Amino acid sequence: MRQIFSFLFFFHLLCTVPVITINTVAGYTAKMECDLQSSRPDDSAYLVLWYIESEKQPIYSVDLRARPLEQAKHWKNERLAPRAQFDTSAASSAAFMLSNVSEDDDGIYRCRVDFRHTPTRHVRYQLNVVQLPRVPVIYANSARQYGPVSGMYDEGTDLALICEVTGGAPNLIVGWFRNGKMVESRVEHRMHHDYFYHLQLRSLSRDDHRATYSCQLELDVTPPVPPVLRNITLNLRMKPKKVEIVSTGQYLEALKTQQLHCKATGANPPAVVTWWMNNIQLTSTELLVSSEANGTISKVNLTPAIEDDGRIVTCRAQTPLLAGGFVEDEWRMQVYYPPRANLVLGRRFTAEEIREGSNVYLECQTRSNPPIQRLTWMHNGKILGNSRNRENRDIILANQTLVIRQIERHTAGNYTCIAANRLGESASAPLHLHVKYAPVCRRSKPLTVVVSRDQPAKLRCQVEADPETLSFPWTLSNGRETTLLPREMSSDSGLTSVLVYTPRRDADFGELQCWALNDIGKQKEPCRFKIIKEGRPYRSLLRNY
Repeated sequence: MRQIFSFLFFFHLLCTVPVITINTVAGYTAKMECDLQSSRPDDSAYLVLWYIESEKQPIYSVDLRARPLEQAKHWKNERLAPRAQFDTSAASSAAFMLSNVSEDDDGIYRCRVDFRHTPTRHVRYQLNVVQLPRVPVIYANSARQYGPVSGMYDEGTDLALICEVTGGAPNLIVGWFRNGKMVESRVEHRMHHDYFYHLQLRSLSRDDHRATYSCQLELDVTPPVPPVLRNITLNLRMKPKKVEIVSTGQYLEALKTQQLHCKATGANPPAVVTWWMNNIQLTSTELLVSSEANGTISKVNLTPAIEDDGRIVTCRAQTPLLAGGFVEDEWRMQVYYPPRANLVLGRRFTAEEIREGSNVYLECQTRSNPPIQRLTWMHNGKILGNSRNRENRDIILANQTLVIRQIERHTAGNYTCIAANRLGESASAPLHLHVKYAPVCRRSKPLTVVVSRDQPAKLRCQVEADPETLSFPWTLSNGRETTLLPREMSSDSGLTSVLVYTPRRDADFGELQCWALNDIGKQKEPCRFKIIKEGRPYRSLLRNY
């Protein structure tokens, strides 16, 4: 009898515990909190049990006996183990979480907390797992809308919008919104779970162009999920009102790409804009079109020639499928341009053929209106003028031609011509003149080396040359004969050759000569080394250079 009384008391106690309803979308994680803190500071929980009230056995337990909260022993029902978790990181907001919920998880969940000194606490939750409603379907004048833009609709006509909602869940909130603000609509329930929400738009105005109408579905669930919605943006057909050409200045510069703007306002779809010059349509120019505030901006990139000065440019705008002709604006071009300079080698020359001693012609090609008033020549940043040096190498300036006779290697470098008229001046791109030449010894005087017989001397031969691919034959001249030394006695690296020479008899003393060769030719004068036997009179001494 006592057991029956206890059961009835416990059942009555549970029935008095309020049920907290939680709606969670299928596939999400349901979270049910259970406070583990006692009302007394000297008390604490020692056992937590979670139940599904349709089942007798607990589905989750937390054993706190003789353990702090962070070391509690957790046990899970095998069926829910992969998805169940009880977060006890904060005792006041401990929560049972069940992930990837489905409709099979619907039911009443109860948390039981046993304390050491105070009565047992119960918390009950009604978990409802709901499905996301389908994306609504929108009809405009009875035509189903598949894309984000709806139309064309003529300005001043009526439009009927219908939002069809299939399925749903408890506390489903449905409404029509215009640019994010709710508007009044009418709901109609037909069959099964289909609902139709009507929105009637009277006398469409320009304000409705590009307006976005949204049918939005919201669910009152935990955790919150984004609204389900479907948008359409209205597209209205409207006539153009005005066409105006806007230039960047009073004139255009020839051979320079510049942009003209033409604004056609009040037209939609975007007015078809065409550009004309002297009643001939421009088809080879780049056209850029953008829309803004019921207007169309058409931009044409023009690169006018000198002959275009005084010609008429026309912008013509027309709305497709609307009668009434076209609207146009005209603009008379004025073409100005500063000089344009281009520096080239004379026709008979190529860069690869220029070598020391050649005659070179540079031509400065210019286009200018008005004609050029001044032409300046520059070499490596310095102004050039007519000159003649003692070797009869000339620099001659004639009209727009620069003549360099018997060019030297020191004449290589960057050449520029600068043309000027009253509008300004411009410089050509630098023309690099590359002069090839045969090797030349870096040292202009012979070097005297004093050594003893059988004493090796290390001699370094250094030259300047272009191209730098060289060979270095060495010769010995002792007054009676000139001998070519074996190749293995020297080693070459770039513009340098090193010879290790050991005189072993009197005939080995004399003058060593280093001759460098490249594709242009051989040194006119070799690098000379006078090898003198120690003990003989000499002027300059160098040992083992």
